[in-house]
Amino acid sequence: MYLKRISATLALLAALTFQARAQFFITGDEPTRIQWRQVSSEHFNLIYPKGLDSLALEYGRELEMWRVPVGQSIHYLPGEYTRGKIPVVLHPFNSYANGSVAWAPKRMDLYTTPDA
Repeated sequence: MYLKRISATLALLAALTFQARAQFFITGDEPTRIQWRQVSSEHFNLIYPKGLDSLALEYGRELEMWRVPVGQSIHYLPGEYTRGKIPVVLHPFNSYANGSVAWAPKRMDLYTTPDA
């Protein structure tokens, strides 16, 4: 009984000495009223605000069209080493240009901008 208590105490102390580490990644400044929708293509899941279906479909076509040519230039096809489809989040309500790819959560954030 005494040995079990010592072992349990040592295990608890050992668990408390390790620091927890995590990654915090935030993008987008969308209003809270936005309702999100999702559409899938062969290799991507596009997540977009409600009402922008045509924009999401166009991005899906473009991503699929350029997947192989861009992938050949870096010798890696997007989605080649991941399970499932790559989530792509469209952020149309901001002033950032372009987008970002975060490998830890394995997703892509695209900041859509209107034509000049």
